[in-house]
Amino acid sequence: MDSKKIAIVTGGVRRLGGLISLGLLDAGYAVAAVHNGQVPKDFEMKTKGLDFLSIPADLSDVNPSQFSKIIEHAKDHFQGEIKVLVNNAAIIEETDFLTCSTDDWDKLFSVNLKSVFFFSQAVASEMKLNGTSGNIVLISDTAGSLIWTHYSIYNLTKNGISHLTRIMAKALAPEIRVNAIAPGTIIPFEDADEHWMESARNRSVLKKIGNPDEIVKLIRVILETEFMTGSILTVDGGRSLI
Repeated sequence: MDSKKIAIVTGGVRRLGGLISLGLLDAGYAVAAVHNGQVPKDFEMKTKGLDFLSIPADLSDVNPSQFSKIIEHAKDHFQGEIKVLVNNAAIIEETDFLTCSTDDWDKLFSVNLKSVFFFSQAVASEMKLNGTSGNIVLISDTAGSLIWTHYSIYNLTKNGISHLTRIMAKALAPEIRVNAIAPGTIIPFEDADEHWMESARNRSVLKKIGNPDEIVKLIRVILETEFMTGSILTVDGGRSLI
């Protein structure tokens, strides 16, 4: 029997992360979704009977032993090899430059950048130890190239993701490819009203909000495009052009 191909998705049970998990299941991967909190009931139903495993974890606790346990849990459960890591988990919070605190800094950087660095390190070490090729995909944000003074720390973390993508791509080649996607407005906030939606549409050159399915499809393209590494693919309707 062939060994199962395992994909780990952080933040993999809600919003974009949940859709990424479903897309990878559809592509034939066994998916281990790392998450903080309860698995939504509707998502639980969609993954029932599939090669899916939910792994509760607090990614703000950047502990190498925690990452090793997640990797071993996924491998033991599926009896396969880790082939893909999608670093999707992130916190977005308003942090005005003049009023944000060191606690704000530590909270956002721990989840948005530090955990990405060290979880990627753990997965890459596992891949290299087993002599397997693999893919790491980072979810950045158009915010990384924009100046949002009221989301200053989030801005910095996503700018860091873009640079980290290039560093990792060079450090892990040729066996492991590393790429990133920088979405614009894809899934509105839950409390978004029509005024917010109209404003979001107007910030796009294409005058619309993106479809999360496009991000899921793009991840599959990245996994299938063997001559791509170190790329940051912007999917923002042209917002970064404004």
